[in-house]
Amino acid sequence: MARMIPGEITLDEFREIRDCLVKVLTALKSAAQGADPIWVSCRLNESDVKDPSPYFVGWVEDTKAKDERVRRNDPEPGLYRFGDDYYSQIYEECLKNPVTVIGINEVDQKIIGKTDRMLWLSGARSIAFKSGGRYRRSIAIKVGNRCVGTLNAGFRNDPGAGADGTLKDWAENRGKDLITCLNGLDLNFGGPTF
Repeated sequence: MARMIPGEITLDEFREIRDCLVKVLTALKSAAQGADPIWVSCRLNESDVKDPSPYFVGWVEDTKAKDERVRRNDPEPGLYRFGDDYYSQIYEECLKNPVTVIGINEVDQKIIGKTDRMLWLSGARSIAFKSGGRYRRSIAIKVGNRCVGTLNAGFRNDPGAGADGTLKDWAENRGKDLITCLNGLDLNFGGPTF
């Protein structure tokens, strides 16, 4: 029987998702070199809920961001936020617009998409911002005909459209490790169908 989100996601699943997110960060570093990707995170929708109902299930960061976080004595974001269900307008927008990569440019406060900047900052609990990421990209993760969550990335420099194709590929392509990992975890996915 498929495992429920969030109730049956354990540290084992957390580690597997984290390992896949490391691969996404590595791919972004190759695809968007000048953008300097800093972190990648993932949220999954609550099982059996068709409306957006996010649960934080993973975060990875580059060495520079990790060193700075440790210097500040801040907790590891993946562990700190694991299982939180904090509302995210970006999450909702991604699930409602599954073919769109939503981006935020914190430097000049230009919003790509409709997301309100302050909702992004408060929703991220400032962790993404404190990591040095001034630019963000988010996209719906698609498994079968369902939007099951979001794949998110932060960058030190403007990624332009350079990161969008890579994120889209990892969030949609059944041959990529993230989708294979999520399917292999035998989770009862929630989220809207498309």
